[in-house]
Amino acid sequence: MSSSLIIWNVRGLGNPEKRGRIKHLIRRQSPKIVGLIETKWEVYSDSLVSSVSGRRDFGWIAKDVVRSSGGIVVSWDKVYFSLLSSREGSSYLDLYLWDILKRKAWHLIVVYDPQGRSEKLLFINELNELCSLLTSPACFAGDFNLVRSHEDYQGS
Repeated sequence: MSSSLIIWNVRGLGNPEKRGRIKHLIRRQSPKIVGLIETKWEVYSDSLVSSVSGRRDFGWIAKDVVRSSGGIVVSWDKVYFSLLSSREGSSYLDLYLWDILKRKAWHLIVVYDPQGRSEKLLFINELNELCSLLTSPACFAGDFNLVRSHEDYQGS
């Protein structure tokens, strides 16, 4: 089975066994783009990203952990996509990608917003500002940590 995109909140990648399970899933699904959220990695490298993605010819970009929370890494297959540019917000990575086969540019915005309620309005305003800057199609994906009601927050 082949997927085009996997975005996953992994809740930390410190455990080698967990990295192995994720690598197995990625190899089995064979996505063109992989976004891992809440990695909790402080330092990123080709070998570390490869240890999870299992890819040889890939590009990647990462957003660092903030106060021991978060961390985003996105990797893509260079056969299918090239990175035109990127920008980082307080809770997102915006990748402006060129789809080599379709010959079109588009944005992939991978979001991770920690659960703290005090900054939610700032988070929403930041995404709103980003939307006003986009001139190409965009896909937003990730963990927004937003709920509609108290019942949703409690998991009921």
